[in-house]
Amino acid sequence: MGTQTYDAIVVGSGMSGGWAAKELCEKGLKTLVLERGQQLRHVTDYTTALKDPWQLPHNNRATNADKAAQPIQSTLYLYDQSTKGMFVDDNRYHYEQAKPFNWYRGYHVGGRSLMWSRHVFRFSDLDCGGVHSSDSVCQCARAAGRFGRRSRQADAAAVQP
Repeated sequence: MGTQTYDAIVVGSGMSGGWAAKELCEKGLKTLVLERGQQLRHVTDYTTALKDPWQLPHNNRATNADKAAQPIQSTLYLYDQSTKGMFVDDNRYHYEQAKPFNWYRGYHVGGRSLMWSRHVFRFSDLDCGGVHSSDSVCQCARAAGRFGRRSRQADAAAVQP
């Protein structure tokens, strides 16, 4: 295989990486996206997505055995019977901690958003809170300006038949 050059390399195809790759490609940059893990097929590989908690073992709660087997991953509030298969094995993918740090990881195409159990929270004007001087701009307002286009596209896509 010959040598190839790229204008940009994006690591990960999750929400941020996927969006960055899209924007770079639309600007004409030759972009390489690197991903680690398995490809999950939409709907087919989300075997627990449409189940109610009572249809899953232990009413969808992590057991003591789950927590013992996954001492780091199981501390995330979204770790349960429906999502535990998305997380890495703490014992197989161990890392040394200089300071306490819980690194929640899943090795699959699409990033950590697939582990969020359909929870995606958005900032509102209430999150900005406080009084701002005429010279300062709220961080949330800046983010809304940067990401407003994406947010509107996502809202429009959600209502399409």
